[in-house]
Amino acid sequence: MIPFAFLCLTVALAADPPFLFQHKFSSTVSPCDDFNEYVCNLNENEGTSWTDELQNRFMHDLLTYFNEYSDPIIDFIRQIYARDLEGTEFTYDQWFALNRRIILSNEPAPYVNFIVPKLVRENGLWMPDEKLEELKDVYRAVNEEIVESIKEQSWIPQDQVDHVTSVIGNVEPYLYFPEASKDPDNIKIALKFFDEAFVDHLQSFEKYLSNPECGTSCLLAHLNSFLLSTLYKYIDNFSGTPEYIHYWLIEGAPFPVGAWNSLGGDAKMAVLPAMSHYMNHTLPRGLLYSTIAWQIGHEIFHNVDSSKWGVRGASGLHNVSHYERGFQCFADFYGSFPSKAPNGTFLYPDGQLKQNEGFCDVEGFRVALKAVKKLLERTTETVESDHSGIEWFFLGAGLTYCHRADDYSQFVFLKDRPHPRFSVRINAVALQTSEFSEVFKCKPGDPMYFESSRCEIFTS
Repeated sequence: MIPFAFLCLTVALAADPPFLFQHKFSSTVSPCDDFNEYVCNLNENEGTSWTDELQNRFMHDLLTYFNEYSDPIIDFIRQIYARDLEGTEFTYDQWFALNRRIILSNEPAPYVNFIVPKLVRENGLWMPDEKLEELKDVYRAVNEEIVESIKEQSWIPQDQVDHVTSVIGNVEPYLYFPEASKDPDNIKIALKFFDEAFVDHLQSFEKYLSNPECGTSCLLAHLNSFLLSTLYKYIDNFSGTPEYIHYWLIEGAPFPVGAWNSLGGDAKMAVLPAMSHYMNHTLPRGLLYSTIAWQIGHEIFHNVDSSKWGVRGASGLHNVSHYERGFQCFADFYGSFPSKAPNGTFLYPDGQLKQNEGFCDVEGFRVALKAVKKLLERTTETVESDHSGIEWFFLGAGLTYCHRADDYSQFVFLKDRPHPRFSVRINAVALQTSEFSEVFKCKPGDPMYFESSRCEIFTS
């Protein structure tokens, strides 16, 4: 382990040229002083880094092909988004920016997100079957670890143990794209359905387009209304058939590197395609599994949090003292991270607002760490590096939340939102995870060495 070094890591592969890990960990900040700063090291990672790769690669790979794609609906969508731009000739950068705006917007998503798996499959971007199986293994390992952890809790009444573990064990995962979208015939059927509806509706669209009083936002509202109504008709016509591509994909752009709880309905969870996409890299498994395992653990735990999302799993626990004390502990803990305003004033977040996301972060991380330890024990590492698998797990998790906005800007943006700010999330988790100090050799007195009692509800 090299815990305090300026690193641009070369990962040696058995049969391939060395893989350059293009991210530099801090040479001036120790992981035991500030793990977020040590990992992200924004001052020395101004260009391409693993963080950029993690967050943007899927979108950029797809845009390469979406820029060249054309059909009547997509061309009409481009016409709307380009309406405020002068002239008809685009530079490459302008065209790229226009298409990027389209694929990241919610209004055209009910149609664009049928195009996404089509382009992914046709252009060799589809996740290999063996990588998809590896993703499924990670999901199963994390889910099983959560179930086992809940069974070990003596404070939970037995009838509630059975209920909670049943809820957790039966969460339906949507990993990557809906299976039906891999079949080109199913995509053709869906696109034809939309195209026929578009032809029938075209005259109305042209009327709006020629009306100078209907600006871009007006046109997008009409577009979204049409696409959603067509989507609902598609669901009515094809749901329950082999051709049906499940609607969860259509609810928003699939490019965030993350997973969503209840996307597609209660007791469901989606690991978005962008999250899965980076698993195509040949990397140390601890790094490969870190972000996905943590996100899965986080989202599954939302089924037993104290918000409306946790009602199905934890309604019978809301008056149990251990459960209530645990969430108060998370509220106090996440309310203890101040941000310094430009005038020098220290501002504290609302811990009650942050408690559920904090709970899911910490307890999701703990079970993810246990699950990944077991996965690493039964797999052979094919990539040589200077770090152990568990070190990579922490480092990879830290890379997930590197953000260029300063801490105070994050505080303001997230002040009334339930998520802790990016600059806090990995440090908070590290302080609540006993293995962190062991792995990075932190000592009493170090800022990242947590000596107080930890917050524990379902994990320890």
